[in-house]
Amino acid sequence: MLDHLPEEQRASPSAPGARRGIGSGLWLVLWALWTLAVAIAGYLGWRADILAGRPYNLLGMAIDAVMVGIIGLIVLTVIEIRIEARR
Repeated sequence: MLDHLPEEQRASPSAPGARRGIGSGLWLVLWALWTLAVAIAGYLGWRADILAGRPYNLLGMAIDAVMVGIIGLIVLTVIEIRIEARR
């Protein structure tokens, strides 16, 4: 579909999918916090296994990280919606 658009429309900020409204700095901070939350969830699962002397529970760590990731994405969406509503 993009092959049929003139070069000006492909690079323009009004093209579909372009980020408008929320500042790119805030967008970057929100995604960095989400990434950090997922990494911390994995680390805490690993640390709990190490302190208890159990073998690594990779499936449990993956499930924890996925759950934190999904909840984090929902929170990010709510934050972005509220920020866009104020503009």
